[in-house]
Amino acid sequence: MVEGRAGDPRVRDPLVVWRPAEASPSGLSIVGNTLYVAALRGTRLWVVPLDRTGGAGTPTAQLVGSYGRLRTVVRALDGALWVTTSNRGGRVTPGHDDDRILRFSPLRRWW
Repeated sequence: MVEGRAGDPRVRDPLVVWRPAEASPSGLSIVGNTLYVAALRGTRLWVVPLDRTGGAGTPTAQLVGSYGRLRTVVRALDGALWVTTSNRGGRVTPGHDDDRILRFSPLRRWW
């Protein structure tokens, strides 16, 4: 019935909305009080601070265009983030750097 913010009391508006060119969210993970959202079309990782009352702060875009289409993001047991790419999507034989699993150390501040 609704995509994005409706401003209609019959439905609950989302906390965060992106234009399709910036996002097309495909996978997400919450680590502590931070939401990480992988974006296919947007070719970036969104980092969204969360607060204890159920609200969200201003999203920041990271890894913009660095690795292509980002499929999903998950937290590893050691606190690192695993991010997968989906640049070929099974349509052709992938090249050397087309689809990867990337690991970002919990100690590395890359955002």
